[in-house]
Amino acid sequence: MRNEHIASIFDEYADYLELNNDDPFKVVAYRKAARIIRGLDFDIVEYIQNGGNLEKIKGVGKAIAKKIIEIVNTGSLDSLEKLKEETPKILIEMTKIPGLGPKKAYRLHRELNINSIGELEYACKENRIKLLKGFGGKTQDMILKGLEYYKKHKGKKLFFEVELIANDFKQTVSKIDGVCDVEFAGSLRRKKEIVKDIDLILLIDNVTTLENIRKYFAESGIEVIEFGDKFIRCLFRNINVDLRIANAENFVTMLHHFTGSKEHNEVLRMKAKEKGFKINEYGIFRGAEKINIKSEKEIYELLDLPYIIPELREGYYEFSGIDISEEKLVNLSDIRGVFHVHTVDSDGLLKLEDLKEVADKFGYEYIGISDHSKSSYIANGLDEERALLQLEKIEMFNAENNTCFLKGIECDILADGSLDFSDELLCKYDFVIASVHSHFYLSKSEMTRRLIKALSNKHVTMFGHPTGRLLLSREGYQFDEDDVYKVCRDNGVIVELNANPYRLDIDWRKIEYVHKYNLKVSINPDAHGIDGFNDLKYGVNIARKGALHKNMIFNSYNYENVVKYLKK
Repeated sequence: MRNEHIASIFDEYADYLELNNDDPFKVVAYRKAARIIRGLDFDIVEYIQNGGNLEKIKGVGKAIAKKIIEIVNTGSLDSLEKLKEETPKILIEMTKIPGLGPKKAYRLHRELNINSIGELEYACKENRIKLLKGFGGKTQDMILKGLEYYKKHKGKKLFFEVELIANDFKQTVSKIDGVCDVEFAGSLRRKKEIVKDIDLILLIDNVTTLENIRKYFAESGIEVIEFGDKFIRCLFRNINVDLRIANAENFVTMLHHFTGSKEHNEVLRMKAKEKGFKINEYGIFRGAEKINIKSEKEIYELLDLPYIIPELREGYYEFSGIDISEEKLVNLSDIRGVFHVHTVDSDGLLKLEDLKEVADKFGYEYIGISDHSKSSYIANGLDEERALLQLEKIEMFNAENNTCFLKGIECDILADGSLDFSDELLCKYDFVIASVHSHFYLSKSEMTRRLIKALSNKHVTMFGHPTGRLLLSREGYQFDEDDVYKVCRDNGVIVELNANPYRLDIDWRKIEYVHKYNLKVSINPDAHGIDGFNDLKYGVNIARKGALHKNMIFNSYNYENVVKYLKK
């Protein structure tokens, strides 16, 4: 059990408390507990098993400690399960709509008697919501827009959430007698940022294995929805799992076919037809002859194509003329250091001493510290006085500890495009990340002007989370990509690929502008705690989906070259 699992239960508990209009201080306490657990640099389960005292962890009191032990022992929290039973389902559903938090959902349910998504949409269209105190026309419009987004993405989950569950399921199925191999397929194998279900290809040795699978599922309490000799669908931790049964003769082509995407497969079928082949999940055929295929690489060789990694099989970049050679694409091992790291000085959990340990643990040559600026008051942003003190503190720490911490700031781009700090202060930093944290709903032309003004500032080094999207929660803001990325090119501004699994921004589909304007990209963790550095792999997934080469990634540079670039 990972720290993330315990933290997510506390987050969920806080959500349910808020949905039931419980004590706000209690809600804050459990959100804080979740944040603390995510920031730990040790496994909390091992800590307990080794006799550690949870109450010695700063911020963990007796009540929280008791609940942590309950989760570790049982895998769940009884008080949360009871709340789930008592809470009207519509409240939970409404909180999944962008623009609707627990408090507003509670009020809509109680004051307008909203009991379904349809009733909510109808109330918006009848202008009932804007008449409620504290809501208004803008909120009503935002809810309507959120409803469209919700209906479009209903039933989908974030990649990192599904990956954790999928790995557990794969490990479980692999142990069944007669199962020779198990591989992911579908959008999970292609590492799409949003996933609907889990696709697996099972290689079995004979038909008796099917009975072993059936028996194992029954004994394990795994709900079977459909069971056949070629296809099994079951439910595992509330996610649909589709298992396709393969034998030694069709395992490779079945894996390739069901990895997809549909668009990629259509192009391959067309290319195969041109060469006199037929390709499908059962094999590759020349007339009646079935060609023996032992690996996916052989499929591409047969079609005179370079091997295309699963991440790129979207019908997007792989046939665009961009060099997609596997050896040129960025890997996690190529990353030499990181930018966009928050500390206790704003809304992070880490001190400089902690970051020194992080650098040693991950082998980073450098870490770019960038706390929030003053306008991000919710994130405890630094005012000018605190910013200057932090600059001195970092310089002193570097001198005393021989560390390579770069002095940065995540500076808010204000509504008019000006930056949150003056040029006199910005010039003192090694790097500046300019980010939008407010006024997301400007018109496309207004947002374009805003970004161009900000990114034209000579002190700006990076364009932070370029679209501002939050996956499954908020769509990115609109701007003229050509106009804005030309400004990045002309001013040497590096584009951030924010690796936080809730963002993964820049969107891989928009990386076409990075290629078009020959821009540099920095894959940044946006880390607020220890766990944040583990998110870097999700950013690398997206970089590979966007066909980014190692030499296009700024933080694949060594420390000397990074400093040289920043001093330009």
